[in-house]
Amino acid sequence: MTVFLIIAAFIAGSVPFGWIYVKLFKGRDVRELGSGSIGATNVYRAAGLAAALLVFFLDFAKGFIFPFFFGESYTLKIALGMMVILGHNFSIFLKGRGGKGVASSAGVASALAPLCLLSSFAVFVVVFALSGIISLSSIIAVGFFPVFCFIFSLSAEIKIFAVAAFAFVLFSHRANIARLFRGEEKKASKL
Repeated sequence: MTVFLIIAAFIAGSVPFGWIYVKLFKGRDVRELGSGSIGATNVYRAAGLAAALLVFFLDFAKGFIFPFFFGESYTLKIALGMMVILGHNFSIFLKGRGGKGVASSAGVASALAPLCLLSSFAVFVVVFALSGIISLSSIIAVGFFPVFCFIFSLSAEIKIFAVAAFAFVLFSHRANIARLFRGEEKKASKL
């Protein structure tokens, strides 16, 4: 049963909601636009705010559902959550391409440590208000997630997940980080 759940979590994570939305309603491949990601930020560039919010919600939901409803232990919750995130970032439906894992990671985090997620979201709001840059705000907010997990004295398993998720988000945002250092990362001024 556990193996089935892990495989199902990966397949569910692989469902590319951003790609599907832009393909259905704009007739374009979102991977050929903007950053090339299938996530909400790039969907925002391709199809507007309402589309981006819908895609964020769907990616968040797939990260939340498996750990929350099917994880009988912290270890299984984390394993299922990581499989959803991996599926999202390396979608089997898009030949291994995908998003950057922020919304899916937030969904997993909401199932594991909702108070830490809310605290990290507050960090996101402050950084975004100051910078106007979604990638910078996401990276810093995810970086604070493990800090809050330590502050609130959560289990070792959740702390390990938090650090791993931060490392994974850093890796998936490496192109954004390079643009940030060059001063070329665009602001989401319309938001």
